Amino acid sequence: MEPLLRHIVIAVLVLSFLVFTVFFGRLPVFRKTPIGFLHRLIWQYFPALLRRIDSAVTGGRIYRYSSRTWNYLLYEKHPLVIIFFLGLLTISSTLLLFQTYTTFAAWHRLLIPLLLPLPYGFTYLSSRTLPNTVVTHSNHSAQVAAYPYDRILFHPNIFCRTCRLPKPARSKHCSICGTCVARADHHCIWVNNCLGRENYRWFLALLASTAVLLLYGAYLALIVYLYPRVHDRFTHYDHAFPAGLLSAWAPWPLRLKGFREDLNTVMVESIAVGGISVLGVGLLAAMTWPLPLGLLAYHVYLVWAGMTTNEANKWADWRDQMREGNVYIGRLRPSSQYSSTCHAPASSRGGSGAELGWSMSPNGDATSNSTMGRRAASNRSTPTEKNWDDYTPEPPEIKYPYSTVVGGEMWPLAPRQVLVRTENGELPRDPLPPELEGVDPESWERCHSLETVDNVYDLGFADNLREILKG
Repeated sequence: MEPLLRHIVIAVLVLSFLVFTVFFGRLPVFRKTPIGFLHRLIWQYFPALLRRIDSAVTGGRIYRYSSRTWNYLLYEKHPLVIIFFLGLLTISSTLLLFQTYTTFAAWHRLLIPLLLPLPYGFTYLSSRTLPNTVVTHSNHSAQVAAYPYDRILFHPNIFCRTCRLPKPARSKHCSICGTCVARADHHCIWVNNCLGRENYRWFLALLASTAVLLLYGAYLALIVYLYPRVHDRFTHYDHAFPAGLLSAWAPWPLRLKGFREDLNTVMVESIAVGGISVLGVGLLAAMTWPLPLGLLAYHVYLVWAGMTTNEANKWADWRDQMREGNVYIGRLRPSSQYSSTCHAPASSRGGSGAELGWSMSPNGDATSNSTMGRRAASNRSTPTEKNWDDYTPEPPEIKYPYSTVVGGEMWPLAPRQVLVRTENGELPRDPLPPELEGVDPESWERCHSLETVDNVYDLGFADNLREILKG
């Protein structure tokens, strides 16, 4: 049975690794690793190869038809993934409990109705567009006052041209949902919604409850139900079962040998006892419960670090630029750290420059990374549907706290630093953009590591978690 065992183990490990790579390979921590490369190979390089083949064979017809479906599944709001997830959960639990529920002990029969509804409830709460999750005209002032601008990842006076509002710190516009999301983490196709300030806590609860339910389901199917029944049926065989898979007393080398010998028999007897419904559901739960648990562990790390997924990607961009040696860090003067009022510049900017910081032109002057550029004040005519892309609104004076009051208390940390990327690696030189005013010109020094950069949103794990649970 050794070749069969080896093939099964290899197949399970390869499948688990591929699933992990597909779902988690894009995380910043894997960006320059073999896992990140394999993720790009699956999602970018291999599809590009198929497009070239399709273009040569069919003139690109297959790609055009398939891309519409793919774009709909990944980049539009639809309930298909939620239906698949909850449908799979419903069918699996029904198949398992229909045959096994009455055989469980009383405490299992009481615990199952408590655990089973949790993923459904948390999916509903995560998929709802709650008031504090999106940035609207009615709650914009409160969203702006919720977090300070750190002047590294987020700068004041960055206007969303779609929502026609200045972007609060830690927010991000989602093109799928069509709105700016407060404390944006990411758009999750599993809940068909963006995860932000008010529903992120329910997403964490969804991951935890799903991992616990899958592990508990695997335990019920494989250990509570199948174990004693398959154990009893082994008396029909001549070989010494105590040295086999289900023995509790045999030493590990002997049990491993018995495992190899008895695996096929165990599978056959498990199907005979519980059928595909019990064994299949148990194996499915046993192989998939690490996925939500792993994702939960990553988000717990983000909570510990005081970051969102969106911010982790931005910090990863800075880290990549630091490896090139063209990033400088400067200290803000104390008076600038606690400024609370900013005027929008004569011409408003787009979002990309502020989200990734600033760059310097080849002569050392500071320039914005924004692709929209600055527009003259004469272009500020009243917008219409046809000329909105050429319109930049005249912003009022807006309070942009660098050290802000949240819930009646001053935000504990104020920004003290700024980061600048120069194209030629030279020190930043005046004139600096208005958004970088207040920097001590003698404080510029090359930055090689994120360890020297403050994260004003990291208040410590306990306070970070408390702030997330508050919503």
